[in-house]
Amino acid sequence: MTCDLEMTAPGYKRDPFSIMDEACSLAPDAPVFGLFSGGHDSFVSSHLASQHPRFVGIVHVNTGIGIELSRVFVREMCRMFGWPLYEYKATELPTPQIYEEIVMKYGFPGPSQHSTMYSLLKERCLRRLKGDYARRRDIVLITGIRKQESVKRMGYAREIDKRGQWGWTAPTVDWSEEDCRSYMNAYNLPRNPVKDKLCISGECLCGAFARPGERLEIREHFPEIDDRLTRLEKCAVNTPCPKWGSGGPSYEKLQERKGQTSMFMPLCVGCGL
Repeated sequence: MTCDLEMTAPGYKRDPFSIMDEACSLAPDAPVFGLFSGGHDSFVSSHLASQHPRFVGIVHVNTGIGIELSRVFVREMCRMFGWPLYEYKATELPTPQIYEEIVMKYGFPGPSQHSTMYSLLKERCLRRLKGDYARRRDIVLITGIRKQESVKRMGYAREIDKRGQWGWTAPTVDWSEEDCRSYMNAYNLPRNPVKDKLCISGECLCGAFARPGERLEIREHFPEIDDRLTRLEKCAVNTPCPKWGSGGPSYEKLQERKGQTSMFMPLCVGCGL
């Protein structure tokens, strides 16, 4: 298979299907899942993943603190394209993780607490995928990670990263935002209204990497989410950090500390893929 769409990204090197094929060669017989957060980058990579012979379905991690409209978008797109959807909710058993309870105990997270939020709200969901579907088998996960986005926050962007039984694969790693837009137009992929309004997928609003002005945008377009956060702030007034989006030092400061940019958290690269 090849992708016929001409790529425009500077330094574009490989056809996305070649990247996925290589990842699958490292994990014989491993099923291929697309990771779809609701953002456009992950929509494009999921659409590519769906064309691979080993494609099994789409995985959506529901943190319990995102915008429901974005989750509805994921579900509707999976129905439209006939993709099996595996939605894992952080709030479900066997070890439910409730964002409000975490905040009431520790305060709202900042960049320095992001790895903890990632582990509790996202990584545990993937472990359930492993237990429910593959158990001892390898799994190839197709992500929408792009170099132009990932270096802004997590510094992670590789075509293939095989870690144990997990094969993380980014077929669009060298694509530009324009490349993704062109692909969506070429294949008539609908756009997520949440992404268009907030510039993020809205799947996770833990606030660890909230950018300046993000809360104002949430208040304007999704006032019910702002109301929820406001109520939680009033309850969390006596916690170490009682305000959403203001927990701890800025990410720029954290980058100066050894090891912060080497953390492997591909589900949160860009916090809006």
